[in-house]
Formats: sequence, C-alpha cells, structure tokens
Amino acid sequence: MLWAGWALSDVSGGRALLLGLLAVAAVLYRAARPMLQTPAYYRQGRFWLAFWLVIAIEFGLLGAANVVLAHRHHTEWVMPLIAIVVGLHFFPLARLNHNPLWYATGGALCMLVVVTVLVWPTSANLRVFGAAPTNTWHFVIATGCAVIFWLTSATSALLTLLALRSRGLVGQTSAGSGQCTADRGT
Repeated sequence: MLWAGWALSDVSGGRALLLGLLAVAAVLYRAARPMLQTPAYYRQGRFWLAFWLVIAIEFGLLGAANVVLAHRHHTEWVMPLIAIVVGLHFFPLARLNHNPLWYATGGALCMLVVVTVLVWPTSANLRVFGAAPTNTWHFVIATGCAVIFWLTSATSALLTLLALRSRGLVGQTSAGSGQCTADRGT
C-alpha cells in the first residue's frame, strides 16, 4: 500500500483511491485470515535470526545510501534505490520462507527499476489525471511496485486456495448447483 500511496500522492483524488485500496486490502486480509497457518520452521529461532538479519541489512543499506544521495543532492535516485533494495531483499527471503514466488517478485522489482532508469531521463516529468507534473521515475516505479505487489498477493492467495482445495480443506463448487461442498474424508 505504501507504493500505491507514493504513486498517488500527486494525483487529484489519489487519497480517496488509496483509501479505497486500503479498504479492499483489509477485506481481503480478513477473508484470508482463517486460511493462514504458521509452518513449523517459523517457530525456530534460527529462522527469526536470519529474517531479522536480512531486514537489518536492507534498512542499513537504505539508510546509508539515502544519506549519501541526500548529501550529494541526488534525491531523484531515492525511489529507484528503495525499489531495487526491496527487490533484492526478496531473494534471501524467498529461500528463507520456502516461497519461490518471491524470486519472481524480487526479479520483477529489479527489472522495473532498470527499465525505468534506462527508458526515461531523470528530469522527465509526467502529468497524471490533470495533476501537477510529477517525476516520471517516481510515478512509474511506485505504480509498478504497487502492481507487482498486488499481483504477488493475488497469485499467492490463488496458490494457497488451490493447495487447500487439493487437500480437501476448502470446498469446491459443484458444477451447475452453485453450492459449495467440502469433502474432508468424513
């Protein structure tokens, strides 16, 4: 949601759209909550040590790089830097969480930044929905990241639903009846 907020910050009506997206995310989370289970490896101390190490490295890199960019007056590089570091942090987290989908998420975020930086100059501005001109890198990267995260979430939810269905833990709609049935082997 943070990425959508950045993308919509200069767009008229952007705050209302962001609130709508937040409401949709809250409803989806609430609906998915019963399906969430904690795998055993999350309860191991080594998992959390590795997890927080990855997060600490990510925040350390972001903090140091942002200080350097601000000191050198190159703030136009802050958005690409954040997106690339966030993308790179998905690679160790994908392995740690046994989630191959996050490799695609990390790769897509990194590719988005590389393509954006190669296609548009740093000084390019974009006028979105009649709002004041905004930096093209800022808008394209923030919007692209938001889309990538929404697609990752939707794909993850779909894969979870399919896995639960294959185990008989979630009902399937009978053809033509419109009713949901669940076969739990009872």
